[in-house]
Amino acid sequence: MENDKENLKINKEWVNQKLGFILLLLKDDLNKTRKPFFPTRDFYNKKNIDGFDISKMADGILIYLGEPKNNLCVFFSEMRSDLPGFFSYDSQREYIYINRKYSKQPYALGAILAHEMMHLFLLRRKISFENTRENELLTDLSTIYMGLGILIINGMSYEGSWFLSILGLFAGVIYSREKKLSFGYFDPSDYSKYLNDYFKVNKIDLSRVAKHIYPKAYWYMDDLPILPRMENDAVFYKKARLKYFLNILKIIIIILVAFIVLGS
Repeated sequence: MENDKENLKINKEWVNQKLGFILLLLKDDLNKTRKPFFPTRDFYNKKNIDGFDISKMADGILIYLGEPKNNLCVFFSEMRSDLPGFFSYDSQREYIYINRKYSKQPYALGAILAHEMMHLFLLRRKISFENTRENELLTDLSTIYMGLGILIINGMSYEGSWFLSILGLFAGVIYSREKKLSFGYFDPSDYSKYLNDYFKVNKIDLSRVAKHIYPKAYWYMDDLPILPRMENDAVFYKKARLKYFLNILKIIIIILVAFIVLGS
C-alpha cells in the first residue's frame, strides 16, 4: 500500500473490466457485503496498554467479512516512512504490518487495515495479478465492493486555506495552501466516485453513510447530506458541529472585514 504520492487516475474501461472480474469471482462474498461496514465510535477507540489495539480493529473487519482469523498476526512495525503497511504470509502464518508512525491515528489505521485485510481476503481466494501496481489497484477497487470503503475514506483528510486566502486578498496578498492525505493507489476523487456508485447500486441510505464519515474527509464525500452529520447518533457529531460552527464564524469574520475594507 502506498501513500498519496502514488495515487493514479484510473480509466473507466479498466475499472469496468476489473469490476466484472470481481463480480464474477466474488459473487457469493458480495452477497454478504451489500451493506457496508459502518465503523462505530467503539471501533475507533479499541485500545490496550500500547495504544490503539489494531488486532481488535482487524477482528472487527474479519467478523464483517465473515472471515476466520486463522493464524493471522497484526502488529506495528518500524518501516520506511512512506509505507503505511503491508501484508505477507508463509506456510504457517499470515502477517499484516502497520507502520508505527500511525499508531496514534485511529482513522489512518482503519484505512490501512482495510486495504491490507483486502490483500488477505483476495489471496485466500487465490485472486491476484503478477503486476504489482495492477494488483494494488484491484485491491483498492475490492475494498469498495467488499464494503470497506467508509474505512478508506475516513483515513483521508483535506485541509485547505480558503479562509486565509480570502483575507489575504483584502490585504493584497495572494495566499494558497492545501494538504491532502489518502492511502492506496486510486486517486481519491476516483475512489469516492466508485464508492458512491457502490452506495447507489446497493441502495444504501446516504443519510446513514453521512453519520459515519470523519469530518476531515468531508471534502472527498461532499455529496452527502449535511444535517445527519450533526445528529446525536452520528459517530463524529461533536467534531462535525465544531467544524461547521468554525466555518460559519469564518464567514462572519470575512463579511465584517469586507465591510471594514470597502467602507474605508
